[in-house]
Amino acid sequence: MKNLADIRARIKSVSETRKITGAMETISVAKMRKAMARFESNRAYFSALRKVIADIAAHTNFITNKYLKNDFGSGNTLFVVIASDKGLAGGFNHNVLNLAYEKIRAAGKATVACVGLVAHEFFDAKKIPVDIEFTFGSYEPTVRDAREITKTVLNLYDSRMADEVYIVYTRLE
Repeated sequence: MKNLADIRARIKSVSETRKITGAMETISVAKMRKAMARFESNRAYFSALRKVIADIAAHTNFITNKYLKNDFGSGNTLFVVIASDKGLAGGFNHNVLNLAYEKIRAAGKATVACVGLVAHEFFDAKKIPVDIEFTFGSYEPTVRDAREITKTVLNLYDSRMADEVYIVYTRLE
């Protein structure tokens, strides 16, 4: 049986761990509130933008954009899979990666592009080659990061290395 000094040391250790955990939780809550505020401020803008684009497309009879046609016939599908950089995101990573895995297996010939370290590790474990990896962090994406992904995707499509492009990501409702 442990002596009294060992028990007191253990109680003190557990108490200090609780304090640290509480502080970490407080910081996480503050970060989540900040992220949700940014999300809410952008949601209205993107919703209105989607409606305007859909309205334009619905009322235009002669859209000739090359990105709205598929006449290459290469049979290659590009999947851009967006996950987190850390594995502590629970259902976020699990759901998006499993959906991507199912779609990639069903597609047959596929090119895989990963955003986020967890996605790359997931596909390595499943023995699916990752053709393109965007190494910048998915934690705080920037417009420059999005531009780089877009440029890469459009170059693959323009060079006829991909007939279709699917972006697999989660959406907060």
